Amino acid sequence: MIVNLNAASGFSTYAVASKSGTELVITGKTLGADKSIELTNVTYTDTLGASIELPTATNLPYSEKAKLTSAAFGGPVTLDADDKIQFDIAVGGAASKLVTIDKATIDAALSSNTGTIGTAANYVTVLNKALTNAGVTGVAASVETVGADAGKVIFTSTARGSTASIKISDAAATKGAMEISVDTIDISAAALAGLGADSGDKIRQAISAYVSVVNTAIGKVTTAASNLGAVSKRIETQTNFVDTLMDTIDKGVGDLIDADLSEESTRLQALQTKQQLGVQALSIANSGSQNILRLFQ
Repeated sequence: MIVNLNAASGFSTYAVASKSGTELVITGKTLGADKSIELTNVTYTDTLGASIELPTATNLPYSEKAKLTSAAFGGPVTLDADDKIQFDIAVGGAASKLVTIDKATIDAALSSNTGTIGTAANYVTVLNKALTNAGVTGVAASVETVGADAGKVIFTSTARGSTASIKISDAAATKGAMEISVDTIDISAAALAGLGADSGDKIRQAISAYVSVVNTAIGKVTTAASNLGAVSKRIETQTNFVDTLMDTIDKGVGDLIDADLSEESTRLQALQTKQQLGVQALSIANSGSQNILRLFQ
């Protein structure tokens, strides 16, 4: 139906048809608060083929939803744990709220763990998730399907009329917040303003990022100290093992030396006994010879 309406020259000259949820939206090409739309001679064919004319609607107020058009999605885009996309949005004249898109938002919206936005449809899903997280109501993101903005990402209000409005400001992307050095952190008003943190929400975001940096640094120091302690313990264990091994070797060598000395001492004593026996034998033999000689004299 929408395609047929937009293809009809009598219709497309003056208006554009589109769909918003279950609603048929007809947007006039001539804008202005004093404009009006009339729908006459509207008929449809029912399931039995009968043509039925709807009641004529005249002097309908020209009213449309507020719409803010962004550029076409140029992805894919991948956010690391420390990357953020932020912007302020005010709907219907209410106070602005800070909307943040980070890796956690992307993964939650797309049921992933890569932090990657691959398509315009994915981007719209992430935007709507971020709006919900920020407590923003009365607006939704979508991809325009008709007109000059076809293919672009748009924000559309749920309210119609002259009071419907959408305002986006202070859009910014930050990369590698965790690369901030702890010794360069400055939370003075001037330093925060230099980073663009000039409102309550943004100041809280900046300080939260600094706290995250400090906590990460503390965690790294704690991990390093734990690793050093574990290495020190292993070195101590190895030292004790080497000391025990050396003591065992020394004792074993001492036992071997003591055993050798005992054996040599026994051998020496045996040799000395043999020598004494030999001397005694020679002495006996000498005495016997002398006695025999005397017998023959």
